[in-house]
Amino acid sequence: MVSLAGRPRFVDPRGEPKPPRRKPTRCPADDPRQIEDLLRLCRQGRLYAVEHWLASGRPIQVAHREAGAWCAPATPLSVAIESGQYDLALLLLCNGYRPELEPHSPLTLALRRRASEYVDLLLAWGADPKAADPDAVLDTYQVSVMERFWDLGLDLTREQSLTYYLAESTRNKPAYGWAKRHNTDPRVARALTVALGEAVRENREKAVALLVWAGADPHLPVPDLRYSQEGDEDDEDRSSAIELAVMFGRGKLVRYLKPDPGRDDFEELWAEVCDPETADLLFDRCPPRDWSRAIERNIWRMGWWYWDRSDHRACLERIFEHFWGRLSTLSPGDCRELRRGLLKTESGSDLAWVLGKLAKPQHCDGEIFAELVRTPAIRQRMARLGLNGLLPSRPARPRAVQRSDHRREQEEGKAEERREEEWLRSLTAKERARVLRVRISREQLYAEIWAEPAVKVAERYGVSDVAVAKWCRRLNVPRPGRGYWACRAAGQAMRQPPLPERRSGEPRFVHRPEPRRKGPPPPAAAPGLERFRQPIPVPEVPEPEHVVVAQTRRALATADTDEYGLLRPHGGEDLDVYVAEASVTRALRIMNAIVRSLECAGFGVEVCAGSDRPTSRNGCRTYAVFGDERIPFALTEGTERVERPPNDEERAAMRRNPWKTRGPFYSHRPTGQLCLQIEGGLAGDGRRRNWSDSSQRRLESMLHSFFRGLLISAEAHRCRRGGART
Repeated sequence: MVSLAGRPRFVDPRGEPKPPRRKPTRCPADDPRQIEDLLRLCRQGRLYAVEHWLASGRPIQVAHREAGAWCAPATPLSVAIESGQYDLALLLLCNGYRPELEPHSPLTLALRRRASEYVDLLLAWGADPKAADPDAVLDTYQVSVMERFWDLGLDLTREQSLTYYLAESTRNKPAYGWAKRHNTDPRVARALTVALGEAVRENREKAVALLVWAGADPHLPVPDLRYSQEGDEDDEDRSSAIELAVMFGRGKLVRYLKPDPGRDDFEELWAEVCDPETADLLFDRCPPRDWSRAIERNIWRMGWWYWDRSDHRACLERIFEHFWGRLSTLSPGDCRELRRGLLKTESGSDLAWVLGKLAKPQHCDGEIFAELVRTPAIRQRMARLGLNGLLPSRPARPRAVQRSDHRREQEEGKAEERREEEWLRSLTAKERARVLRVRISREQLYAEIWAEPAVKVAERYGVSDVAVAKWCRRLNVPRPGRGYWACRAAGQAMRQPPLPERRSGEPRFVHRPEPRRKGPPPPAAAPGLERFRQPIPVPEVPEPEHVVVAQTRRALATADTDEYGLLRPHGGEDLDVYVAEASVTRALRIMNAIVRSLECAGFGVEVCAGSDRPTSRNGCRTYAVFGDERIPFALTEGTERVERPPNDEERAAMRRNPWKTRGPFYSHRPTGQLCLQIEGGLAGDGRRRNWSDSSQRRLESMLHSFFRGLLISAEAHRCRRGGART
């Protein structure tokens, strides 16, 4: 639409308010100075002067757009939008103003000023919606604007705008809602997933929660947003959001991401775990087949300054104490790297704690631990920390070092002897006699042990013959061999070896023990002792069971197992038998032999129900009846305490309150060793009350001794009662 004079026709917006299909064509200026006066008129708001400018046919904008300029020069349209002159903007657009020649899209300027009327005006007069800045659209916080521009063809994910926007700020909740609505679009889905990875790297918990809610896939590997370009799909260094959260020790973020054993490689996740909260979450979903990689990684990281060793120690505590993780597989190269990590650990307490855990068989394979502490460097570090007791075996020393140590020990022993002799010479005769009176010299012990049997020597000193044998070994005193005194009594000439010279470092004396206080002698007139001088047979094939033994068998068949692994009957008049299920048959054979032997000897057995004594296991007490005296006894099985991993309830309690509820935890298991006990009596009276299995003898061979103990206890009770009456 050109006038007859060759100038563009002036369009008055008051007469033609709707945008025409074709705007008048105007030639842009080549030099910005040609529109300086127009810019001045626009800034001054002189609308009629601008109309005269337009009617004159002069240019109204610069020809070439400075694409990518950071500080774009002012233009008439930008002045109109910034100053809020809607009529001026409409006047310019009606008269051939071309928005596409602007240095920056005027839509971006209108969106940033939240001027929706200008947005409508620009779109109506041909402004390209695809040229708008996606960040400006998102910054409107209006889902309707985002939807409008998305429908008009603006890609909000262009140049990863949506990705950065959602990863770095959580103020714009409508943007997350819009992304959730369009998460089926591949571009939006990728932007959400990449933003999730960036939020995990920056530890933005709120952003992670919103992105997961919006539909980001935490299982999909994505590149690093900081080092990747848009469209770069060949990047091999990719990790999913879950892998990043585990790698950086973000247990709170792992809760939102929810690892799935069906989609995630849990063995790789376990290899990167480095905080206790993540270890708990992963263990609840899929425990590892092998803890070695997780233990190795945390120990190795404790030796480097740029890792927080407190987090790794807490993770190792959780692995060792909660889950009983074990270092069971380690290659030679990984073993060398792990040893370097141990040597780099600056904290001596951390190193001592780690080595103390690895020294336990339930936490580390013995061969792996021996290889870890094999080198002199780690052994010297352990020696400085006083950890030589953890070494699996004494290190082999060169022969020259051994000879040097032997000479040093000899010199130290001779120096100690000289000091002791000088000290004895410094004493008076009376003091020296008092000191020597409480000691036994090598010469004295040698003379006594070859003068009479060791049993008599032990009886004179108030100790056992085993103690005398220990004295001889300590002082290097030879002893008579087996059968020496019998051959000598038969008149044979026996050779007596001489007392060897005292070696360096060997003691010259042993301390004389204090005489033991003798208890009351056993009653010699206890009736029935002569009946139990020989062992009582307990046949493998049991005799017909006594009534009370059969009743006890039925009670044990329905009994429950307690925390010690032993059967505890529900109640009734049963024998006091407290054993495991595997020992029931043997225990009842022994009790059957006891009951029948007592009845054959003229005595009896009585079971009293309703006992409130704490030593009663099943509410009953078993008594051996000797006339008016009743002696309680029981047959029990020993248990041993073994360390065990915590159960689910204990593990949950440790998570809730880690400082109050801690391990180690123990369980009890039966040992199979049976014991007959005489209950009651006075402590320290010197009478035997327990007969149990040992490595040399079984309980079945000691029943006659047990019966004699019952008779002696009954006689002692009778004498005590008689003395009390008098």
